[in-house]
Amino acid sequence: MTPTEAPPGPRRAAPAARVARAHELAARIAGGDHDALDAFYRLWFDRCLALARSFTRRDESFCLDIVHDAMLRVVRSIRAMSSDAQLERWMTRVVCSAAIDRLRREARRARRDRARAHGDAARDMGNDLADDVAWLRARIEEMPGDDRALLLQRFARGHTLRAIAESTGTTEAAVHGRIRRLLERLRKERDQ
Repeated sequence: MTPTEAPPGPRRAAPAARVARAHELAARIAGGDHDALDAFYRLWFDRCLALARSFTRRDESFCLDIVHDAMLRVVRSIRAMSSDAQLERWMTRVVCSAAIDRLRREARRARRDRARAHGDAARDMGNDLADDVAWLRARIEEMPGDDRALLLQRFARGHTLRAIAESTGTTEAAVHGRIRRLLERLRKERDQ
């Protein structure tokens, strides 16, 4: 054996052979070959998963969904590539756009869920408030005329305690005490 000859034994496939295989697979996939797609998937799966993780910094489950989306795009739109570098760039763009689309979908779903939860809470609160207002109106209508007039002056018309005291000929403290007792009675009735 001369110094320029390689030692005998098993040889690894040269990078050029691997590249040619990848280009051949891309061309075969573009032609509709399902076996080529399976081989391409096995060849690119780990790289796609690594790209998805580096783009998103998310968990494996999320990144596997991105790889799935990317491979669906490969099925739909791969074409023959002229070089390994071109295939690498194209696959990087495919995984990146699949990641962006998945992140956007997740953000939209989160916004919808928050809006739905907020809307449900607001609707429930609105229903409760409407019930409370209806109950309060009914109780106020059942009150004696002086008590009802006192509450309406204070809360419906926004009169001050002084203005109410002057119109009824009593003191502010007396008006305040009566209003406080009426409100306390309403609270107790509501809690029963």
